[in-house]
Amino acid sequence: MVDQTLNQPNTINTLNGFYKEVYADDLKDLVPEGVKLSKMIPFVKPSKKMGLEYHQPVTLRLEHGVTYGGTEGEAFDLQVAIAGATKDAKVKGCEMVLRGRVSIGAISRSINDAASFGRATKHVIKNLMISSFKKQEQMLFYGQSGLAVVESIVGQVVTLSEKAFAAGIFAGGEGMKIDFFDSAIGGTPQGAVSIGYSIEGVDIDAREITIKAGQDLTGVAATNVVFEYGAYGKECLGLQAMLNGSVAAPFGITSSEYSLWSGNVYSAGDAALSFKKISKSISKAVSKGLEGKLDGFVNPETWADLLDEQTANVKDSSYSTKKYENGSESIIFHSQNGLIEIHASTYVKKGLAFVLDMKSLTRVGSQELSFKLPGTSEDFVVKLENSHGIEFRTYCDTALFCDAIGHNILINDIVNS
Repeated sequence: MVDQTLNQPNTINTLNGFYKEVYADDLKDLVPEGVKLSKMIPFVKPSKKMGLEYHQPVTLRLEHGVTYGGTEGEAFDLQVAIAGATKDAKVKGCEMVLRGRVSIGAISRSINDAASFGRATKHVIKNLMISSFKKQEQMLFYGQSGLAVVESIVGQVVTLSEKAFAAGIFAGGEGMKIDFFDSAIGGTPQGAVSIGYSIEGVDIDAREITIKAGQDLTGVAATNVVFEYGAYGKECLGLQAMLNGSVAAPFGITSSEYSLWSGNVYSAGDAALSFKKISKSISKAVSKGLEGKLDGFVNPETWADLLDEQTANVKDSSYSTKKYENGSESIIFHSQNGLIEIHASTYVKKGLAFVLDMKSLTRVGSQELSFKLPGTSEDFVVKLENSHGIEFRTYCDTALFCDAIGHNILINDIVNS
């Protein structure tokens, strides 16, 4: 019998069918290992979705007005009750779309064979998935803070500040478009290019990005903040801005009015990070009611310093307060809160570390990052009108939410050895 599918025209439905057959069980395997924060923060359950906004009542002040009766046993008057404060925190998801294309020729030559279709599209699908999770990861850390800070400019070469540099953000960044702003919050665009500066070259070791020849950098200067093109003002609130106080009212509640709604910032003193400093930083959060396990996220260079310190301590037979495995993916030690597990992440800037109460964090919104067309079971496969190709798209509508900002710590001023 002749296979009738060979005589059928290639349609979007056909493409969707092959897409599902090839990738239905494999997309989860394409999430890059380096994306750790996104994996560890759960996406809100569908039952919690509430229209355009996510609402969460949060406790901001304890009950007061206690009455002390002394030792006399008298019928004393009671103090006036001073009610605790609970407010409704609100957050909206932030949409993000990323596009990848495959030529019609490549699709046409493989559409009737699932294996061939997989070979023709796997590089685009994999790269699109990796890129999408990378963008989400950097937004969770640095939404509304910026990706880097300019240190100096010579010709078309922009050197980025060491403390504000994370290799994971710029690795593979050739072709990415960026903007420069005079500050992360309420800033104004700098430079003479209105459609975004194109990165032509990246030197991770030197922390240098080369801007495309002919794009005028006049007006761009040291201390300017780097954002991905189009991201400024449209990202969700990330951890750095949430914890350092640069945003006055996270999720609609003013931090200065409630100490429990203020993040904790601890300075490493322009020196290497140590376990002692991490323990000291936690005391601020413990005083605000923090209990239980914490997860720390540090730059790989900071991780190396901590590993060296850990190895030296393990050699001391009297030292037994930390759990350690040589070559492990994380370092676990004990502090006043209980366990702390330290993870290395290429998305953490060299001068920063995050110590997080993961129980307080969720990702909320209408859709998790995926290839699905919102509201349908169809995958995001689009036939291009003006180009001879097919486009795959990833989409998410999500934002980071924290219901206990005071339980989390940002450590800054780290200088790795």
